[in-house]
Amino acid sequence: MPVYTLTYFPARGIAEMSRYVFAEAGVQYEDIRVTGDEWPKLKPNTPFGKMPYLTVDGKYVAHSRAIVRFLGREFRLDGGDSLTAARLDVWIEQLFETYSSMPWTEEDEDKKAKLLATWEKETLEPKLKKLEAEINATGGPYFLGKDVSILDLVIFSICEFMKAKWNLDFAQFCTLTKLREAVAARPNIAAWIKKRPE
Repeated sequence: MPVYTLTYFPARGIAEMSRYVFAEAGVQYEDIRVTGDEWPKLKPNTPFGKMPYLTVDGKYVAHSRAIVRFLGREFRLDGGDSLTAARLDVWIEQLFETYSSMPWTEEDEDKKAKLLATWEKETLEPKLKKLEAEINATGGPYFLGKDVSILDLVIFSICEFMKAKWNLDFAQFCTLTKLREAVAARPNIAAWIKKRPE
């Protein structure tokens, strides 16, 4: 078994989806959490000056989505064939594109609230409805039906983050709610959620 080391700040953030993949697979790894004081010294020695990054027997895999895809292949959570893996990739990219389009940089709270409401209605809701339609076509509860994949863990992680950070309510998305509940109930995921740091 390779030696895996995941390095990120002492936060969940975009590294948490990789931690979920490790948890689901039941694979041990070193979870290094770099403080703000430590980061300037470490940064010049990282692949691209960013975190998270993964090392596998000392070799780097950089960027959160590349890490998740790599782990999906390693632990057979990528759908099992190239076309299915590509379908998962499509939705991972769609979700991150949607997430990245949030009004992050607006400092005026009133403007931010209006922009966020518009973003939810015009950007987030159409994407999630389309995602739900694809999940429903497989019978659920997961994107691939009864088989969990990296996409389900990414969905769970992104929704968790947006709910905590932006207080977004996903209750209207019944299929997505069932998926999130199914992921949260998986024994290894539930165990990780219970023991992980705040």
